[in-house]
Amino acid sequence: MWKLIVLVALTAGFTSAQQWRKEANRAIGGMNIKKWNSGKTLAECKLLCARNLKCKAIEYYARPVPGKTYKNKGFKTGFCQLNSACGPRKDFGFNLDVHIIGPCGCPDNDVDFKGSDLKLNLDVPSWKECAQGCQQEGQCTAFTYVPKTKCCYLKSGNAKSNRVAAPGLVSGDKACSDSLWYCAVSLKGGVKTTTWDLGTAQKALGVGSSTQAQAIIPMSGQRAGSPTTLSKKWTGGSMWWYDWSHIDNMRGQCAKEKIPSACPPTTDGNANGACCVFPFIYQGTTYNSCIGTNNGGTQWCATTANYDTDTKWGNCKAL
Repeated sequence: MWKLIVLVALTAGFTSAQQWRKEANRAIGGMNIKKWNSGKTLAECKLLCARNLKCKAIEYYARPVPGKTYKNKGFKTGFCQLNSACGPRKDFGFNLDVHIIGPCGCPDNDVDFKGSDLKLNLDVPSWKECAQGCQQEGQCTAFTYVPKTKCCYLKSGNAKSNRVAAPGLVSGDKACSDSLWYCAVSLKGGVKTTTWDLGTAQKALGVGSSTQAQAIIPMSGQRAGSPTTLSKKWTGGSMWWYDWSHIDNMRGQCAKEKIPSACPPTTDGNANGACCVFPFIYQGTTYNSCIGTNNGGTQWCATTANYDTDTKWGNCKAL
């Protein structure tokens, strides 16, 4: 009973720390990750989404409507569905609610955060590199990217409060990124290091055990993912946890950490010194740190999420 009470308390605390927005009697078209046809509480459904970095919103059903059933005849109280996007959304008359985690859209397309300009970066290839520039700039809180001119405007203060429609522009806050960073953390000893490189995070931890619960938490912006998506063991170290109460405690610690001050820079290659993007895909395999494959043993990384399609890369500097 005690363990159950602790788990409920941790669950409630962690999900309440997330910013959620509810839209009643709505549904999301497609973008499904996983669903449970019944039996989930709203808090449980939100927690399942919070643990999955691909999840942007949930669809949840808790209020039966007399005389009405879901059109697929499988819609029961406690229905929970995770979605990889927060739209497109549509009206839905069966008391299905959409709950969106954080801002709807990362990045925010066709939007300008007008004013509050901190710095202008020129010839920036995409919004992703613009977002990385914001993460490296201490006073930056948001950005607006102009694809037509490749101009990246870094913003300060509460720039998001002046959100205006601007066709073609792309904006986002400092936490908006498709690149993962990592938080090495001990249940009792706290955060050991935060880094853009998985190998560096692994070096910060020894061998985990029942007396040394520890994990590497993958982070996207300020969102804490699940360590179950990473290899649990590596040469000289490992992760260990008893159950989700341990994991969520460590996720909560990492969610309070600041994004590392600089992303992994590169030299040589063809990316003009752009930052490494982790994870990245090379020859169909996903990598979470720099590799030496097909580069004479010199460590390198992709500077976009998929080298196979973009072929952008650079040699890794010491991290």
